[in-house]
Amino acid sequence: MYLTLPVNYNYGNNKIGWNDLELKQVLKSNDSSFNKQMIKDCFDNFEEVYLNDARFTDLNVISLRKTTNFDKNQDAFVIKFYKKKIGDETIYYIETGQYAGYINYKGFVINISLSERYNVSVLNHLLTYANNISLDSETILTSYEARTNELEYILCFMFLQKLEKASILGLPKRFQNVRERLNTVRGKVEFNSFVKKDIPFQGNVSVHYRDRMDVQEIIDVLFYTLYIIKNKYSSNSLFKVRNVYNELLSKYSKIKPKSDTIFKAKSHPVLANPLFVQFKKVLELAEVIIKNFSPDFNQESKKQISGNLYNTSELFELYIEKILKSSLKGWNLDAQKEISIYKNHFFSRKMIPDFILHNVNEDKYAILDAKFKTMSYNYFDVDREDVFQIHTYSYYYHDKNVLSGLVYPLQKEVDISGKHISSTLDQYSNRFGIFGVELNENSSIKSIKESESNFIDQINHLLNQEPLKAK
Repeated sequence: MYLTLPVNYNYGNNKIGWNDLELKQVLKSNDSSFNKQMIKDCFDNFEEVYLNDARFTDLNVISLRKTTNFDKNQDAFVIKFYKKKIGDETIYYIETGQYAGYINYKGFVINISLSERYNVSVLNHLLTYANNISLDSETILTSYEARTNELEYILCFMFLQKLEKASILGLPKRFQNVRERLNTVRGKVEFNSFVKKDIPFQGNVSVHYRDRMDVQEIIDVLFYTLYIIKNKYSSNSLFKVRNVYNELLSKYSKIKPKSDTIFKAKSHPVLANPLFVQFKKVLELAEVIIKNFSPDFNQESKKQISGNLYNTSELFELYIEKILKSSLKGWNLDAQKEISIYKNHFFSRKMIPDFILHNVNEDKYAILDAKFKTMSYNYFDVDREDVFQIHTYSYYYHDKNVLSGLVYPLQKEVDISGKHISSTLDQYSNRFGIFGVELNENSSIKSIKESESNFIDQINHLLNQEPLKAK
């Protein structure tokens, strides 16, 4: 039984609630296997779930930057189930955080979806920039409407894209000693075998030589992952890796990979070869896909809660990063660069702005932070902590900093009257502003690209203006 919810990027300001009848109707519309006791247990026993909770070791976060699991020692809110008695009615509430994906609690699957709040076009466009792929002009994974798991879509697409790039130089092969009887001499003659088996001479000679051989574990893992994707979506999904699929099919052992097979594939020495190093990330993705979407692996966890998530804020940061890198004129960009304050003191601290822009010729800086939160140009859309944080970053560069700002997914286009840009409060006279790209449930690829162009034009214009005079 599953329930699809939108990502709540307001961090608890919004929540979804149903009375008893409404909840039953919602669940029945998702799945006919409605179980009242299962729901009762869920709302009676759930507490707030955070990533650093030791009870939830089977709750993994997939990093879109490294395609490996995040360090889970972070105080990040995931989901909360609770109920309240209001008059004679019991209202069941679910709150979500900035993580999307799915959570399995005793067979009750919660699917937290980014596209529930936006639309498929927005999700595809964010993935386009975050992973250097081209979803806008060509949809590799089809039958989107039939999906119930957004994270599955992302993982499968990333796997196909990375497999295509990694396989340009061929599949991983290792050198191996081969001994066989041939009608021609290859390598060296095996003298002992020749004497025992080939005399009297009957046309074959025992030889041994070194040859490049396929790694069967890697072949099996890659093929079975493609097999899962093909069955889940369609054969058209494999269009760009069709030749790779056919080669793998011809070499597949016909044995479904198990956990030990996947481990051997991921840790095989051949992946240390620079020619095949890209297959490490491909196999990491393959492991997640097989273990979570194959019927053989998709068994109910013994833990209290299990599942796979991705950070929607990270996706938005990657998206803004790629836009800035490809469009800025005369500025270098460092993403997630660590800077230190109060060095050599016990109260020293480290800060990590999302984007540090540096004009090397003029030695000027700009600091931008991406915030995946609601922005409709209302007072409460800008969090107090975010304002203080960006001004701290700005002050670090003193008079070399010419611009600082927060970048949001806008619910409407930028206010062209200029009220979203101001001089900062200190004597260094740089500018502070609220920027973003319009992303909402009605966005199309065309409107998103127009908004991106406006965003870049604004940033480039401000970066090349003379500093404001502090008032």
